[in-house]
Amino acid sequence: MNKRIRRLLYRSFDAPLPLRQQAELRNALDKAEECRWERDAVLEIRSRIYAAGAQTFGPYFADRVMAHLSLINETAALVDEWLQSLLKAFRVAACAAAIIGALLLPFNMYTSDFSILHITSVDTMAEQAGILFLEGLL
Repeated sequence: MNKRIRRLLYRSFDAPLPLRQQAELRNALDKAEECRWERDAVLEIRSRIYAAGAQTFGPYFADRVMAHLSLINETAALVDEWLQSLLKAFRVAACAAAIIGALLLPFNMYTSDFSILHITSVDTMAEQAGILFLEGLL
């Protein structure tokens, strides 16, 4: 069945067709079994829909849906606000930790026995590591 005949078939359910188009559709229905099968399928679907009756939502359905959606939006806004404040606090804590670490690193290097300033070569570094290892075992 071509698109034109299918369009005519579907339009015939909604409104009366002009005589020429009615004749064309009737001719196609007589010749093609596929057209008859599709017409019967559509008629069956329409009859089932009409038999089921009109399905409607209860009163104030739209208001309930909108209230639910507004509650979801308010909750999402609260969660977003909480996450933003948490992110701001994390940024402050991370900056403070970085500054403290940057201040403690030179202090620790100058006050410890195993500072980088005392190590002048790889041999000295290996020797220092060996001493620290042996001290840990004893």
